[in-house]
Formats: sequence, structure tokens, C-alpha cells
Amino acid sequence: MFALVESGSITKFFSGNQGITIGDNQYPKEIFTLWTKSEREAIGIYEVEMDNSKKKDEQWYINTNVTYAFGGGKVTGSYGDATAKKHADTLWTSQDKTDGKIPDGKDVGDVAVEGLKTVLIRTVKAQAAGILQDTDWYIVRKADAGTAVPSSITTHRAAVRTKAAEQETAITNAADTPALETLYTRNKDGVNVLLAHACNNAKCANPKHLYWATSKENIADSGSYYERNLKKNGKQFIIDKNRRIAKKLVEREPGYFSRINNRKGKSLSEEHKRNLSKATKKYFLNNITTDDRFKNTLGKYSK
Repeated sequence: MFALVESGSITKFFSGNQGITIGDNQYPKEIFTLWTKSEREAIGIYEVEMDNSKKKDEQWYINTNVTYAFGGGKVTGSYGDATAKKHADTLWTSQDKTDGKIPDGKDVGDVAVEGLKTVLIRTVKAQAAGILQDTDWYIVRKADAGTAVPSSITTHRAAVRTKAAEQETAITNAADTPALETLYTRNKDGVNVLLAHACNNAKCANPKHLYWATSKENIADSGSYYERNLKKNGKQFIIDKNRRIAKKLVEREPGYFSRINNRKGKSLSEEHKRNLSKATKKYFLNNITTDDRFKNTLGKYSK
């Protein structure tokens, strides 16, 4: 972003993606990319320098609007002191009732605005429910057919609930918003955490395998898509699936894969489309037959 400074004061802001007019002079948008810093400043155009020293994580704080100032030969944008979001629920009060602010169905003492603690605890419960969902069918089977739930599954589900309860207790005991932020900080970059499973095995009963991790850490820990798919469905499932994919690829008519008709820009010839389609098909077939993960997946379609 750029600012126009006239007589020591900021008078306009420019995004830098279109031409501008200053007084009787018109300038093309190229002044923002091709002109040097000194050339722009000679006509009063300064690039805005942001000072984010007071900007805080918006999950926990409400930042002020940016204030712009010119001084020392530069234009600076800066934030004021951020306000911490309320960690506890805000309740409707008697005064609210007197003022007619309480909506129908609510009364004094009911929650008017949820605090961070309520939101975070609901998230933890949802994460735990997501993990438990993988083994819910054992419970349903027991209810329907009377088949006993394996002890390892029972232990695992209890461990999930225990770990979630620990986090909920920590959230409840946090004294204020900064304490919540600290609880959810994994490193100096302030990355949030979620409930993860170390061995990526829903049937595992080891409580020590449950831990709090970042989303990125959880994905990395769970392995590649192929590894997860192999563990969940088995090798034959992957082989059969890739045979179906290969069959569809071979049977598609030329021009299908290029998706040229959905692209913007200059139209390409039908011959060009056919060449793209053939090249795509050839690349896939060459790689699928040499990749260890896809051996024997093509069957008769490999010829």
C-alpha cells in the first residue's frame, strides 16, 4: 500500500494496482513497480511500512484499527494496545432485562456471549468425539447383537476421554486469556494444538499414545496418504482401486484429460488437445507400471 503526502500530511492511500492523478498530472500504475523509491517520494508517494509490534493473535485478542502517520521521511502504519477477548461467558443481567435487551427465551443469568473457555472446551469435546467415532461401531454391535467389546477398545476409549478431560480441566483452571494462550502455545510462533494419536491406530489402547499436537504435526505423524490407506484398507483394496482408475484412463477419448474447454485464454487446436491427452495418458501408464505401490494394478490394461 502507498500513501500520498502533501504538506507533511497523508491525504490519500493507493493500492498500487491502477494509475493515479495528483493535481493536474496523471501517472500510470507502473510508477508503483518500475519507479525507484526516491522517484516516487519526489512526487509525494511513500510506501507504507507496517509496525506489527503491538499486533496480537486474533484468536485471543481484539486488535485496534491501524493508525497511519508520516514522520522521519516515511509513512508508518501501527496498532494500538490489543484488548484480550473475554475468557469467561458474559451473562445477561438484571439491568439488561430492565433495558429490554434480553431476547425471547433467555433470562437473567443465561449466557449472552460465550467466552473463550466455552468455545475451547466444545472444540476439545468435538476432537475427542472424532477419535471415538472410529470405534463407535463396537458399541453399536454390542447393543444390537450382544457381542462383547474387546478390552483394548474399552481401554482406548477411556484413555481418549481421560486425555480430553485433562485438557478441559486445564482450560477451566486458566486464570485469564493470556493463560489460555500459553496453554495452547506449542512453540514461539504460537501454534494451536489438538488431540492426536501417536501410532495412528484407532484400536490402540495405550493412553501414552494420546498427546496434544499441532495440526501439521498430527498429519505428519499419521504418515502419507498411501500409508494411511494401506493400513486402513489393505493392499488389495489399493490394487483394485488403481485398476479401476487405469481402466477409465485408457478408455477416455482423446482430449478428455487436458480440460482445455474449461481453461481461459487462447483456444488450442483439436490436434493440440489430442496430443496433451495422449501425453497425459502415457505419463500415467509409464509411472503406474514402475511404481512399487502400483505393481500389478493395471492387469490387462497395462498392454
